[in-house]
Amino acid sequence: MIDVGSNAIRLVVYGGPPRAPLAIYNEKARIALGEGVARNGRISQESMVEAVNALNRFHTITEAMGVGQLRAVATAATRTASNGADLIGRAAAIGLNLELLSGELEARAAAMGVLCDSPWVDGYVADLGGGSLELARVKGCDATPLCSLPLGTIPLSRRKDLSIKSLAREIEDGLTQARAAQLEPGLPLYLVGGSWRALGQLHILHSAQPLHFVKP
Repeated sequence: MIDVGSNAIRLVVYGGPPRAPLAIYNEKARIALGEGVARNGRISQESMVEAVNALNRFHTITEAMGVGQLRAVATAATRTASNGADLIGRAAAIGLNLELLSGELEARAAAMGVLCDSPWVDGYVADLGGGSLELARVKGCDATPLCSLPLGTIPLSRRKDLSIKSLAREIEDGLTQARAAQLEPGLPLYLVGGSWRALGQLHILHSAQPLHFVKP
């Protein structure tokens, strides 16, 4: 898998049985495509070049490893950038088919990842990335995407008018527009993404907890 996100581009190669795959290679290129998108709606030229170089490297690695099946996907930054199609075209030029995921597919992918690890879960999956926040309902080994909101860490960090109340209002409005406002109370919330892990580690630090590991 190659994941072209808003904060980074990652390659993970899996081996072993499909039901319980084992990551045998994991590499990440810290290229914040979402920075330019948040600034002016476009992937910057510098980030574009860095992204293509990273994709070319990852593609070469998978070929050298003899990977049998390769899937490359792009999410919020490429989806919302006015020049996102340019990145997809440049990826095609190096022989890589870069699939653009809709917000709904992104939400379902995150939810299915949770179900792959814990098929008995019953609750909601919230995938917080650099460019967006996806929410899905998981129950009975199935996932139902609910919404994709433009509330990623990169655009939020550039908001000067942001407050807890205004953010809560935006989330409520987004859920209402997506007809996902009637959430069932009392169910667990499963957090997916590096942004949540960073917040968890920050909480551990500030609360003086002795734990130094946050399960991904």
